Amino acid sequence: MEKIILEVLNLKKDYFGSFNLQIDNLSLERNKILAIIGPNGCGKTTLVKIINLLEKPDSGYIFFNGINILSRDIDKTFIRKKMAVVFQEPFLFNRSVYHNIILGLNLRKKRLKDK
Repeated sequence: MEKIILEVLNLKKDYFGSFNLQIDNLSLERNKILAIIGPNGCGKTTLVKIINLLEKPDSGYIFFNGINILSRDIDKTFIRKKMAVVFQEPFLFNRSVYHNIILGLNLRKKRLKDK
């Protein structure tokens, strides 16, 4: 059995009654790919922002490598260094997604491994 590296349980986010995100159970195993698809406004970006600690949910749990990253006792900076998000539209730099990813790796002093 593969190890679950990300698990989202009973996650809820309400935007003033106009939009509600509710994820009962979502998990991602090591060495697997997860695609989140759906129409505009269905909550894809909100979910990604919450998982990456860019927004706070109203309730629920997110476990990253078995650690509840929404706990008040967790060093959020340490967790943020372990994950990254690259949005489709570059907000900071007018470059390609590839170049934005490489920049993130360079800032973390990581090298892109050749296959």
